[in-house]
Amino acid sequence: MCKIINFPVKESNGYNNLKNLFAVCGSASVCNEYLGMIEIMHGKGNITDREMYTLRRIGRRKRLMLAHPDTLESTVATMPGTYLYTPEMGGQKPTGCQIEAQLSYYGSHYHLKTVLELKGRGITKDDSHGKTNYYTVTKLAYEKLQREYKISYECFLD
Repeated sequence: MCKIINFPVKESNGYNNLKNLFAVCGSASVCNEYLGMIEIMHGKGNITDREMYTLRRIGRRKRLMLAHPDTLESTVATMPGTYLYTPEMGGQKPTGCQIEAQLSYYGSHYHLKTVLELKGRGITKDDSHGKTNYYTVTKLAYEKLQREYKISYECFLD
């Protein structure tokens, strides 16, 4: 009698590398480049048929996901405070906010955009275009403003 021994299937380095590249891929054009690499690698015999089909499936799913990212519903600002959103993650700007805020480059003050007329210590009006006013505000003044107004704050991942 014979006994069948199943050996674990070892995947090629090219397969593992492309699988990891698809996992961190950030745009559809880069995804298309990786899909092209699959065909080249298969033509040279660096990956098997099974690996090629699996990588094609992974790449096409990733490309579809990048072409149509899921968008999150926007929150409705009901009470005074700061409402954060991240557009890079599909976040939408909260509705009902009176002020839009961004932290300055050095983090020492905030830049505000609003139709309201703001006055007080630590608040400097920079410019106005039509009904929109632009302000530079210190951190302490921002803390006071967020207790009184609904503020949308755009967060970036970098």
